[in-house]
Amino acid sequence: VNPQYDSTFLFDNDFPALRPDAPSP
Repeated sequence: VNPQYDSTFLFDNDFPALRPDAPSP
């Protein structure tokens, strides 16, 4: 398991989920 991949995948999914005001990619 790659930490970079997991971090980006989790972060990308958690960011918009936790911050609805954040800019969507």
